[in-house]
Amino acid sequence: MASSFLEMFRRIVTAPVSAARESSEWLRDSAKAYLTDTGGADPVTWSEMSTFIEQYLKPHALAHMGGVAGAPSADAVSISKVADTVRADRGTVVKQIRRFFESRSR
Repeated sequence: MASSFLEMFRRIVTAPVSAARESSEWLRDSAKAYLTDTGGADPVTWSEMSTFIEQYLKPHALAHMGGVAGAPSADAVSISKVADTVRADRGTVVKQIRRFFESRSR
């Protein structure tokens, strides 16, 4: 099971993004950011998977869903607009947007 996940993880990172797959670009970007920060190491423990999900996957998903992935910084993001768009509370949006821009700056 673990090897099939790791193979999928690597395929996502290296696959070209086509127009049909643009909606999953955030998934690829979150995996790339994780791999960059871990020196290319895949998540192989539950703790590492939790880190990937909380620190990379969720922030990238929220930024994409909220339409702010291309914003220059967290300060340029309207938290209330994103919260309304994704139907999340402002605290969640602030936390995920902060994590998204932190992962992009590393």
